[in-house]
Amino acid sequence: MTDELAMVAAFTHRYEADAARGMLEDAGIRAMVSADDAGGAYPGLVLDPNPARVCVAAPDADRARELLGDFEPGSVVDEATGPEGDPGKPGEREE
Repeated sequence: MTDELAMVAAFTHRYEADAARGMLEDAGIRAMVSADDAGGAYPGLVLDPNPARVCVAAPDADRARELLGDFEPGSVVDEATGPEGDPGKPGEREE
């Protein structure tokens, strides 16, 4: 098993990241949420527009991105472009 993690999605709100983590875990992919929001106590003080990130083991990253593609359009992190890349910016909702 590898210790390397890959970020597969970034969200504006921790609850969105927690929901995505739950979806991945239901599919058998171990996932974790990393959020710089003082444990949820100060989410409004974060300067990053998408502070809640979902990470998985690197070998599971492609499958996780595929599963999350239906979860939140525009929030799945493309390995080549990163969280600020196109298409779509993480956390944006397509209406």
